[in-house]
Amino acid sequence: MREMGLVRPPVAVLAGRGQLPLAGIEALRRQGERVVVVAGVPGCEPALADQADAVTDIPFPKWQSVVEWLGAQGVRQAYFLGKVSKEWLQRPGWDGRARAVLARLSYYNDDAVLRAFVDDLAGSGIIVGSQAALLRHLLAPPGQWSGSPLEPGQRRDVAYGFRLAKALGGMDVGQLAVVKGGVTLALEAIEGTDACLQRAAKLGGRGAVAVKVAKPQQDERFDLPTVGPQTIELLIELGYAVLAVEAGRTLVLDRERLVARAQAAGLKLVGWVDSQPSTMPTTARSTRVRPGEGTGS
Repeated sequence: MREMGLVRPPVAVLAGRGQLPLAGIEALRRQGERVVVVAGVPGCEPALADQADAVTDIPFPKWQSVVEWLGAQGVRQAYFLGKVSKEWLQRPGWDGRARAVLARLSYYNDDAVLRAFVDDLAGSGIIVGSQAALLRHLLAPPGQWSGSPLEPGQRRDVAYGFRLAKALGGMDVGQLAVVKGGVTLALEAIEGTDACLQRAAKLGGRGAVAVKVAKPQQDERFDLPTVGPQTIELLIELGYAVLAVEAGRTLVLDRERLVARAQAAGLKLVGWVDSQPSTMPTTARSTRVRPGEGTGS
C-alpha cells in the first residue's frame, strides 16, 4: 500500500507456534498491509513462509538480532501472535540485550517477561498492537455453541471454575481451571494448557469441566486465551464434558469446524458471560452474533 507516493512500512508478526500467526497475517492482508514474520520459536507453521513478504527464523533469545532485523525491514508496528511455551521462556541462552531486558524484572511470570520485551521494542520505535483489535472477528461470542444444555451441576462447575481461573490469572500464573463435581482437579501453571488438561484427566477421569479465561488485567497485546481444533481434539480424547471460555475475551480459531467436531462428539462448548449466567442461551442456533460482538473489547 502507498500513502502520498510513499511505500508504507511492513507490519511484523512475532510468531509462536499454532495457527494464530496465520490468522493475524490474513487479517493484516485484508487491511492492505505488507507483512514480515519472525518465526521465533521451534515448531512455527511452515505456511508462514508462503503467506508473508519476508520471514526469518531468528529465535527470540537472540533478541538483538530480532530487533536489528525488524529495523532493517523498516517495521514500526508489530504483533505478538502464537504460542510460546512457558518452559521455553525459562531456558538459558538469551543474548546480552535480552538479559538486560530481563534484568529489570523482579519476577518472571508470563506477562512481566512479555511486557518487558514489548517495552524494549517501543524504545526502538516499534509499537506492539492489540491482538483483540486485530482479530476482533475471532473473539468468542456468548452462549452455548454445541451439545445438549448444561446440566445444573455442570453450570455450577463452570461458574466455580471461572472464579478459580480468574484468581489464577490475577496472579499471572495461568488461565485455565478444571473442575468436576465441585472439586478442583487442576490449575494451569508453567506446564501450559495441554499438560494441565492431561493431568486433570488422570486425576478425575472423564466428564470434567474445563474453563479458560482472560486475566483480570489482561494485556491484549499478548497472551489472550486461544482455543482451536487441536484443543478440541485433546478434550474429546480425554473425555471432557464441557469447555467454557470467556465470551468476548477469548480467540477461537476455525470456529465452524471446531463447533461441528464438538457437536459430533457430544462436547459442550460455551462462551461464558459471568455476570449473566442464568440468562445464557443454551443452543448454538440462538447464539449467532455478528463478528466482534460479545462482552469484551
